[in-house]
Amino acid sequence: MTTGNGDGCGVGGPARVGDERTDPPRTLAEIEQSAAARLPADIHDFVAGGSGDERTLTANRTALDRVTLYPRMLTGAGTPDPAGKFLGVRSALPVAVAPMAYQRLVHPHGELALVSAARSAGVPYTVSTLSSCPVEEIARVGADLWFQLYWLRDRGVLLELVRRAEDAGCRALMVTVDVPVMARRPRDLHHGFALPAGVTAAHLSPQERGPASVRRPHASAVAAHTGAVIDGTIGWREIAWLRARTALPLVLKGVLHPDDARTAAAEGVRAVVVSNHGGRQLDGAPASIDALPPVVDALADEGSGCEAWLDSGIRTGTDVLRALASGASGVLVGRPLLWGLAADGEAGAALVLDLLRAEFVEALTLTGCPDAAAAGRLRTGGNGEEGDAMQSSAAPKDVKTSAAPNDTGAGPGPDPDHPRTPLEPSTDPRTPFELSTDTLHPSLTDPVLSSMNLLNEVAHRFPDAISFAPGRPCEDFFAVEDIHRHLRTFCRYLTEERGLTTAQMDRTLCQYGPTNGIIQELVARNLAADEGMDVDPATVVMTVGFQEALFLVLRALRTDERDVLLAVEPAYVGLTGAARLLDLPVRPVAGAAATGVDLDDLVAQVRRARAAGLRPRACYLVPDFANPSGAGIGLADRHRLLALADEHDILLLEDNPYGLFHGHRERLPTLKALDRARRVIYLGSFAKTVLPGARVGYAVADQPVRDPATGRTAPLAAHLSKIKSMLTVNTSPIAQAVVGGKLIEHGFDLADANARARERYARNLDQVLDGLARRFRSSAGAPHTAGIEWNTPTGGFFVVLTVPFTVDDDLLEHSARRYGVLWTPMCHFYSGAGGDRQLRLSVSLVTEDEIEEGLDRLAALVAERCSRPGDRPAARSTR
Repeated sequence: MTTGNGDGCGVGGPARVGDERTDPPRTLAEIEQSAAARLPADIHDFVAGGSGDERTLTANRTALDRVTLYPRMLTGAGTPDPAGKFLGVRSALPVAVAPMAYQRLVHPHGELALVSAARSAGVPYTVSTLSSCPVEEIARVGADLWFQLYWLRDRGVLLELVRRAEDAGCRALMVTVDVPVMARRPRDLHHGFALPAGVTAAHLSPQERGPASVRRPHASAVAAHTGAVIDGTIGWREIAWLRARTALPLVLKGVLHPDDARTAAAEGVRAVVVSNHGGRQLDGAPASIDALPPVVDALADEGSGCEAWLDSGIRTGTDVLRALASGASGVLVGRPLLWGLAADGEAGAALVLDLLRAEFVEALTLTGCPDAAAAGRLRTGGNGEEGDAMQSSAAPKDVKTSAAPNDTGAGPGPDPDHPRTPLEPSTDPRTPFELSTDTLHPSLTDPVLSSMNLLNEVAHRFPDAISFAPGRPCEDFFAVEDIHRHLRTFCRYLTEERGLTTAQMDRTLCQYGPTNGIIQELVARNLAADEGMDVDPATVVMTVGFQEALFLVLRALRTDERDVLLAVEPAYVGLTGAARLLDLPVRPVAGAAATGVDLDDLVAQVRRARAAGLRPRACYLVPDFANPSGAGIGLADRHRLLALADEHDILLLEDNPYGLFHGHRERLPTLKALDRARRVIYLGSFAKTVLPGARVGYAVADQPVRDPATGRTAPLAAHLSKIKSMLTVNTSPIAQAVVGGKLIEHGFDLADANARARERYARNLDQVLDGLARRFRSSAGAPHTAGIEWNTPTGGFFVVLTVPFTVDDDLLEHSARRYGVLWTPMCHFYSGAGGDRQLRLSVSLVTEDEIEEGLDRLAALVAERCSRPGDRPAARSTR
């Protein structure tokens, strides 16, 4: 048995699409009516029908209609963001196109028309094993693709399909597990349904396609064909077998029982689709929306991060919201898109997606949700028996169920008339106490808080990969013996310059110590030497790394829900994560490759925020060789930036971890050194210049703060110290002593102390830039492949490579597994869409040999992706 290469989709086909035109339909119901009028009866019933008496088909709709939503008022949400995420990748809606076979049955252009509509709408499209167009042609459209896999009897054919899906650029494999045999579908039997001429399973060989077209009275040729090619005996062992043979994430479609969901998560499956196959398999299976909450709870118990998506019955944007409120992270839509395709081809399918979007945005607005993620915190009713109490969708539902096969049913169970809240103790001795994410801070479910862990986890699993991912300093420039020497130097400083006794010195280093720190004076002298700043030590607060300094400042600035922070994008994820922890919204300001920041956009964002009744408090930026972009701000723009901050009454949060590593370029003064109006809060760290393990940072906050009650004024640093006293109490005096010792040893000049490191990083940066040019440009300087380009920073740690294909966490996993090279997807540094075709290369931790080998491996990955039909550079112009 072999897979077919595909005859192509062509045009023409069996669907009866009329030429007459009437007023265009405006609702999904009207679209379905239009499709029914155009399709032959047997094809219409093949799409519309279900199995058995169609009880489950009907139940899918009635169960969704039963779910009620409890809107929240006065949330100030404004226009909601309807975007969703599937497997960590942003989608314009939390909606994906379900896998559907033989789409040329309803329109001559079939899959190509529907995938074009999906691409335009910005949602994923699932290619069916039984597609009437081969995956290679579908991929050329340029959409975000997944591949649905039926478990074929021939393992060789199955694996060949997997490879074709990989080569076409599909991002996931969706294994359908609820078709051990195709259920009896009376409408198909009535018509003696068979595929008409011109419609075939393009992925199968001509010999294997034939049975689906052989018409017999009162029989379904499609069912006979499915039974002949699909293996109905697979188990979890086969799922493990498949997972070992592909780097693509696995999704299981057709899961209804929570125990199956638990097993899937334990087997490394990344998502399950709660689905009854649209009511086309077991007639009597639960409606998908009713099966969803127990599955969500089971996955939460596993804690694996496995996602739950809903399929079957979605007809409106409000249905999408109902699914999300019931615990799904996204939905699959099927039949409505086929009706749109039948009614008006690509335009009809696009209209369906437009209607879903408009209805979903309206539903989010009316329920007070600022975005799709907030839907999971809505309360719902009607999930289960009529009269159920209002319940939180994200919390476990108390649902009446029959005992599972292995459940004895002994002991008291939950009382359905008095559902327990997530924090209420259980009276069931078999139920251990548990918390729900619904009762914890919303940031805990925000992907930004997981992005660092995800990258670290990938690096841990592939320790032999060459890594351009971490922005850590080179380990050749510090050693344990240095720590002892720095500490001894600082001890001499305490006794000889400060005049402390041995007992006082011991107390200074071994006790908690002052909240503000013990080396502010030395830090002030360092800033004078390296940055030309005149800093009062009383305005310096020593912190546990840069991150605490940032957190203290954001906590002080955030007074209520009107406060917002501006940040130049792409932005360091530590900034967006800290703001999320504090419920401080971040509004992006456009970055600029040449100038570092779009100052006009900064002004526009300030004005927009104030027009909306908000208070823009500050703008976070990195003027020198920013993480992740490597971009810098020129001297003229630094002066203009300070003038704009004064004019528009905002603060600037200056982060400067890479300023001393300026390569061969002359250093520019920091914003704080130029600041005459105290508009800049300077956030520093010694991680890159002294020792990352010391975890010592600081904030220079010299802004005067007046107390209206007393009329007294104190620097902002004094107030930050109050916050710190309730957070970390103080920064380790021993760690401060190590930093202070190095400062003293080098006459407070860290620029001189890091001369060797600066040369090393500059040499690495030059080698990476030269290596990219040798691999991706011709001798004339033109790129070998359209769409491949990179920036050319003059210092710092980072280079950004732009490529003509999607860059995400799945590609990173593939890069690590197949090519042994790591990097960072730039999409992690954007608050919304952005960076999806960019990756960050860090030059700080790699050797010369690793750079050459790593770039060779990266070039092989790029060549592989560029050679795939779905990843051709021309596809970008269609997005």
